Amino acid sequence: MSRTRYKFVLPAAIILTMILLGGGLYLFMSGFSTTTDTSTIKVLIIGNSFTYQNNLDKMVGELMTAQYQGAKTIETDKVAFGGYRLYDHWDDYDESDPNSNIRTYLQDGSLAEKDWDVIIFQEQVELPGLPTFEESRQNSLFAVEELGLMAHINGSDVILLETWANAFHPDDPDNPYPEFFVMQNQIAEANLELMEALNGKGVPSKGAHAGDAFLAVYNDVLASGGDPYADGSWFRVLYSEDLEHASVAGSYLAAAVVTATHTGQPISNTDWVPPGIEPDFAEYLRATADRVASE
Repeated sequence: MSRTRYKFVLPAAIILTMILLGGGLYLFMSGFSTTTDTSTIKVLIIGNSFTYQNNLDKMVGELMTAQYQGAKTIETDKVAFGGYRLYDHWDDYDESDPNSNIRTYLQDGSLAEKDWDVIIFQEQVELPGLPTFEESRQNSLFAVEELGLMAHINGSDVILLETWANAFHPDDPDNPYPEFFVMQNQIAEANLELMEALNGKGVPSKGAHAGDAFLAVYNDVLASGGDPYADGSWFRVLYSEDLEHASVAGSYLAAAVVTATHTGQPISNTDWVPPGIEPDFAEYLRATADRVASE
């Protein structure tokens, strides 16, 4: 399947911002905990189609490999099914669903099968739009507590992947969701609520704020005088045609945020880029990931 190639010329103001931020990011991110010195790092992502779209786990593996300059072997896998909520993963675990590896990876497997250095949880994107008293929202909190606790007991670092809001035009009469930045703020608040729930169970966690990186691109387009929803805008090309799932560029941005968040090191100078993304645009996306991960 052919992929569209995106070519961008960055405005001088944004290039200057990237340069100024670049030197400070190392200072900002020095406070992050870094991966222990092991020869192999194993990463598992538990989510849905936002995870398996464009093989997000493989992108994370490629970026980590490049960031460590080949000094570490990165192994990745995913447990992801379309439309899944974390509570659906809990059901699969609770019922020993034969179509899912989640029980094997978290409890019943061998030591090697449960030996994940990092486990990343990604909640279904529409749940944050529900009131906190809704049953589905409470189920989400319950599921992340139970699954996160098992990951922590097994010695895994826990990361919550904050996903991105839908990019439907606000004037679209068929759009059932709030405008992008409103929905994104709701997602960010819900992700913080999940982190607080984990902390309440004694499970330390980090937030990989990929949605905030999408919001940063949205704001950059506005700052440059552009329309984020216009075809070909930096923001719009982060999405596939359904305006919900990420394009290759959007998944690359999310993977860059995950990598910078976990390693605690800037991703800006990492040179791995998937096919179809122009180097200048890829550089901008990595710098954006660093801006968000260092906040």
